[in-house]
Amino acid sequence: MATIPGIFLYEEPFHALLGDVMRPVVAASARIGDRSAPLELHIDTGADYTLLTPTDARILLGDAYHRIDFERDAGRFDLYGISGDASGFVIRSATLTFRDDRGAPLSIDLPVLVARPSSPQPTPVSNWEMPSLLGCDVLRYFDLALSYNPPTVTLTEATPA
Repeated sequence: MATIPGIFLYEEPFHALLGDVMRPVVAASARIGDRSAPLELHIDTGADYTLLTPTDARILLGDAYHRIDFERDAGRFDLYGISGDASGFVIRSATLTFRDDRGAPLSIDLPVLVARPSSPQPTPVSNWEMPSLLGCDVLRYFDLALSYNPPTVTLTEATPA
């Protein structure tokens, strides 16, 4: 069974009354069509689907990202998050390739959600600044282990049922 190592990204507290932030992240290569790019995906057990934010989608899709018609695309999809507001996406077929602790590849083919930009170009309060998320659609293939002391993140290939 493959074991995919991850890391924790640390951030300062958002408020003096809150503790520091430790975000579990795993590296992968994503491919859509004939283009691929390395990504850092934030592990989100509350996300039903894996999603690419505008910054990563533009890296992966190039100029084709700006030609997506988020209102008329056949794969158009609205998703409601914790804020209750709808976020627009399009669905694209992708391959995520992870490297295990020995460097061997492990690939998963799946549909991913590509986020509609909240502004034409990146701004500090836009979704361009958000991280792409590794959702439960991928996590179901693994056993996820998070340890905060010592800090470790691992995805271990799940035994088939």
